[in-house]
Amino acid sequence: MNLSAVKPLRFAALAVQTEVGGGFSRHISRALRIVPLALCIGALPDLVAAASEKVPARMAKYMVVDLSKGTSATSSDPYPITFMDECPNPQRRDGGWTDEYKTTKMVFRLVEPGTGKLGWMSNAFTDWNCTPVVTVTFARPYYLAVFELTQGQARLITGDWFGDQRREFTGGRRELRPVSNASWNSLRGSASKGCCWPNDGTHVDPSGLIGIFRERTGCEFFDLPTECEWEYAARAGATDAWGGDGLAPRQGCTTGISSASSTTNTTLHVRGRYRFNGGFVQNADGALVPPPFDCGETNGTAVVGSYKPNAWGFYDMLGNASECTLDYFSGNRVSSPEFAGGWNGSRVAADPVGAPVPEDKKRSDGIYRVVKGGRWSQTPPWCAFPTRNMDNANSSSVAAHGCRLVWRLPE
Repeated sequence: MNLSAVKPLRFAALAVQTEVGGGFSRHISRALRIVPLALCIGALPDLVAAASEKVPARMAKYMVVDLSKGTSATSSDPYPITFMDECPNPQRRDGGWTDEYKTTKMVFRLVEPGTGKLGWMSNAFTDWNCTPVVTVTFARPYYLAVFELTQGQARLITGDWFGDQRREFTGGRRELRPVSNASWNSLRGSASKGCCWPNDGTHVDPSGLIGIFRERTGCEFFDLPTECEWEYAARAGATDAWGGDGLAPRQGCTTGISSASSTTNTTLHVRGRYRFNGGFVQNADGALVPPPFDCGETNGTAVVGSYKPNAWGFYDMLGNASECTLDYFSGNRVSSPEFAGGWNGSRVAADPVGAPVPEDKKRSDGIYRVVKGGRWSQTPPWCAFPTRNMDNANSSSVAAHGCRLVWRLPE
């Protein structure tokens, strides 16, 4: 991606796929020639330097990080990373991704270079949280996590339950439920510590979850996705707002968005957890209300992967836990023409990195960041691909925020 607006990336590793016999590879040695992730410091082999000049002709479809070492992993003895050509069982709706891929492993799916339209394509653009149609091109591939970060994964990485535990769902199989109450700053680091994207580039606080994960993998290219990376992968080619096939009535993003609070959506019903398919519970008076935080996974957040994936195999892109992205929230994309870096006035963006934070705000810990996907407590207009939620980067007070990580191919 074009990172002219950020500091240069430092090469940590690049997996180069060689010819693979049918099926998928469980071990790197059988299917791949790779540069070890530990080679992130010092001189780089000629192979790496050459490979970094262009996108490899073929990359494995999935990347799997084994978290089993927990807090004992270091950059010199990192989490093992392997690559797979296919999910364990393509014939099953769950892809054969067993619980280990949601707790002791973290699986990423390749998003190949391409062009797509983002934004509200069939509805009026009228509100601060809505987006006009833009055409975005990604010249380089990236790996995005198949599932939202789970409480079990975060615990292995950090050594403890992650996020504000006063507002985290703790009942049922909590290790399989998403982290849903983390702040942007706790994930990546505060602006006052020099972690202001995109102004400070890819720098993160070593004590934040992503900083710890980078140390335990020996690779510094893991991060939050940008808003456009998130929406491009979430849509997976879909042109409507929920990834359906005309199953739901059109629900626009209008100035009366709150009036849709009593409306269900048949497409969203099978795509993710939201207010009307288990997010809320019915009280004695018949009203829908938030469940207690010790409830099981049939209410509040669901076990990740419980709903139908999108066309590219990503789960829970809508609903469940709303997901932090890198982007600074600077208003809607019309009033913020700098949002995309490659924005040229005709709503075309190339490898967008998001709007820079104004100089007078870039050391404030209360910067507003874009949050995508909606959550368990929200209604359909909020749980739509193009809707832009936002929150203070230091906030975890609304029991809302989770994330999924990304690994970007270095330039």
